[in-house]
Amino acid sequence: MKTAPAIRLSREEREQLHNLVRAGKSSARVQTRARILLLAAERSVSSKGGKTRRSNSNRTIGEDLLVSARTVSRVRQRFVARGLQAALGERERSGRPTEIDGEAEAKLILLACSQPPAGRSHWTLQLLADRMVALGYTEHISDTWVLKLLKKTNFDLGRSRVGAFRKSARASLPRWKMCWRSTNDLMIRTIP
Repeated sequence: MKTAPAIRLSREEREQLHNLVRAGKSSARVQTRARILLLAAERSVSSKGGKTRRSNSNRTIGEDLLVSARTVSRVRQRFVARGLQAALGERERSGRPTEIDGEAEAKLILLACSQPPAGRSHWTLQLLADRMVALGYTEHISDTWVLKLLKKTNFDLGRSRVGAFRKSARASLPRWKMCWRSTNDLMIRTIP
């Protein structure tokens, strides 16, 4: 059976890991990796004074932290090969990176809130995608991607008027608060 590599942490690294776990402000994955390294380093040190320590195996550390032995093994290997920051951080993910940044998203929403092209009553997803490319906000964007971006903001293309809100502010107010626009007769009808 292959033995797990021994983890030796400097005093600064150990302190950094303890602070990371204590603060609790980082993601759960980073905290779990920090705990893996702390347990592996603690169990790599030989026992002193006759104290018995649990095994240093990936399996036992994984059982203690409720992760797989393979996860423990990967964190250890990354620490030995590339250091502390590589062991704690995320590796780059495969796949196509996003090409739409926050500025382009804002321009998309601004465009969707504007008047539709002549001869159209409202914007379609394909029209928005084509206009984004034509205006040079992005090299290419699909109508599906436009839908995802607009869905994040609860934007509704099917509304009857242009603007950022789904309903007018007046329509969402209770009837009795519209007295500035109504007569006493309207207020009497709304009171039960």
